[in-house]
Amino acid sequence: MKLVLGLVGFTMAMFLFERIRAAVVALVVLVVLGVTGLIAPEEIFGGFSGNAVMSIIATTILGAGLDRTGALNRLAAWLLRRGHGVEHGVGQWQIVGTGRAAGAQQWVYLAG
Repeated sequence: MKLVLGLVGFTMAMFLFERIRAAVVALVVLVVLGVTGLIAPEEIFGGFSGNAVMSIIATTILGAGLDRTGALNRLAAWLLRRGHGVEHGVGQWQIVGTGRAAGAQQWVYLAG
């Protein structure tokens, strides 16, 4: 019990002070959980195979690719033109775009 509370406290402190990247802290905690035997070695990375995790990873990869090509800059300029430079107007277009993307993602998931 003390080990678990200590690990939770360590993790919270590392996330709070941001001295080490959050991804590195998370992987260190996973390794410690496996080495100490709190979690079976087969279960340590089992959560990475879930659909939600894979969707987040894919979205991150696509976002990085779009950023490198400059497509996100063009999209931001288009949103600013459509919203007439007003934050409220830009927000409405973001909501519309996000809703369409989420609907398409669910449709692809159901069709697959």
